[in-house]
Amino acid sequence: MQVGKSKVGDMDGNAASALCYIISIFVPFIPGIIYLVLDNENPYIKFNAIQSIVLMGLAYLLVCTVVAPIACLVFMIMAAIASNKGELYKAPVIGKLCAEWSKLPENEI
Repeated sequence: MQVGKSKVGDMDGNAASALCYIISIFVPFIPGIIYLVLDNENPYIKFNAIQSIVLMGLAYLLVCTVVAPIACLVFMIMAAIASNKGELYKAPVIGKLCAEWSKLPENEI
């Protein structure tokens, strides 16, 4: 999937989407919020920004268990790899909801 350029840093949209996940591992929520606010016209980047925010939120909410944060981390890594390749990875349970929030085209959902 070719998504064009990102407004943030004038980089490829695939790389910008991957950065939402990778940087969120170290600095939670901030990259997703930045891309969501500054690059909200591109539905692909918007989807990945929302999904990274929701995955980090789930990881923090479910930190009392051991498996949930590890699963969220695995989903974030898988999503970062897929978005860097230009593919759309939807995390289980939340992926479809994030796609609807970001207003992805119907054929992508």
